[in-house]
Amino acid sequence: MRILLIKTSSLGDIVHCFDGLLACYKYRPDISFDWVVEEPFKELPTLLPNVHQVITTNIRQWRKQLLHQNTWREIAHQLNLLKSHSYPITIDAQGLMRSAILGYLTHPECLIGYGKNTIKEPLGRYFYNRKINVASHHKPAQFRLLLS
Repeated sequence: MRILLIKTSSLGDIVHCFDGLLACYKYRPDISFDWVVEEPFKELPTLLPNVHQVITTNIRQWRKQLLHQNTWREIAHQLNLLKSHSYPITIDAQGLMRSAILGYLTHPECLIGYGKNTIKEPLGRYFYNRKINVASHHKPAQFRLLLS
């Protein structure tokens, strides 16, 4: 089974996902992940054995050039790429409105994200059909609970 993981940035947040993905690989080697990540961090997910494909995005750059025609072309290309795969599960580990919308636009059977007590931008939770409230403030523990 392939799962789409959305955790676009930052360096520390991306590395916090490694523990959970390595545990998943140990106990469920049949699961692989496609990972949406910002361009500057595209090499990091390739260090993990269960990351099948890295899909780069430039959301930070797009926000700076929102009115440029090329920006909208890139966004359309990115969405078409994401929609070209059918993901039974998409996990939004970023917890932001933009990542929740991106996950929603992939039309997964199940979109998993943080619940109201954990999510960074609370409106994003309305896009999820499975919400996980996490008591721990430890980021790797939060991510492992999203995976479970």
